[in-house]
Amino acid sequence: MEMDFQTPIQYLGREGDADIYIKRDDLIPFSFGGNKVRIAYELVSSALKRGCDLVISYGSEGSNMNRAMAHMAKLYGLKCHVIIKRENDEAESLEAGPLNERLARESGADITYCMGGNVRETVESVMDRAKSLGEKPYYIYGNSLGTGNSTALMMAYFKAYGEILKWEREKGLNFRHIFLAVGTGCTISGLLAGIMTEACLNEKGHAPEPKELPGVHGISIAREKDNVTGKIYENLEAFNPYIIREGMFDISDAYLKGGYGLADEGVYKEIRQALIDHGTAMDPTYSGKAFYGMKSEIKKQGYKGNCLFIHTGGTAGFFDRAGDIFA
Repeated sequence: MEMDFQTPIQYLGREGDADIYIKRDDLIPFSFGGNKVRIAYELVSSALKRGCDLVISYGSEGSNMNRAMAHMAKLYGLKCHVIIKRENDEAESLEAGPLNERLARESGADITYCMGGNVRETVESVMDRAKSLGEKPYYIYGNSLGTGNSTALMMAYFKAYGEILKWEREKGLNFRHIFLAVGTGCTISGLLAGIMTEACLNEKGHAPEPKELPGVHGISIAREKDNVTGKIYENLEAFNPYIIREGMFDISDAYLKGGYGLADEGVYKEIRQALIDHGTAMDPTYSGKAFYGMKSEIKKQGYKGNCLFIHTGGTAGFFDRAGDIFA
């Protein structure tokens, strides 16, 4: 069970004294690409190793995770049940719903809707029903409290950092800074686990080619930085407490724009410009908001040298929000 996730790194140009590169994980050739495809692969691999026959996913109506999990489960012969959080109890028609929701449904996944206040109860209900039917379910976030599965979630970008290292060594170029969108914190946690593991190898003289490791800058797209930072340290502690190094990352919550899925004209303008200048589509929930935040932080903090932006996907969201982007 192997999938090739090696994605290109492209040069975009200069921003002040920084040279901007982008890792195009939106070009992963499966299910619209993105970080959630990498993560879905690791989760399905984990489920299969445990002998599970059903994966249960959870997310918002426009969740990239739900779509990727539904497609990955289908590919590897697992049943899938998607729990979708709605902000209100007014059901929309299938045609009016976000593209990711429709894609999950079209894949054959069972759908259960819930409100934000009863996620735990809904997860437990779906799990209990599956067990009563003789199925062996695997909830992607561990238990009904959303804990216990952080290592599987992190492995995707632990491995992705290996791709970045390989590219740097082949090109003879080092990234001084890495920027990416941060939602729940799984992607940045995995990336940091990879970087911190390399730091340990450097310290012990075991790295193939010792190098100055990059600072990691997360642009939070939904949560205040203290909330996100705490979760990242929890993930790293569960992964391997011995690799933790203080000061190797920071989180900015200056670009929330009101919260998850919300954006303003500044973000939309940056998305339009990226499409015009580079032919790259970004969604306003994740990549577009983070790209806007990165460029703002480079100016504000005066970052210099080679900077890498990880495009974590969101193509379906770009099309869902095209009316706002090009209004």
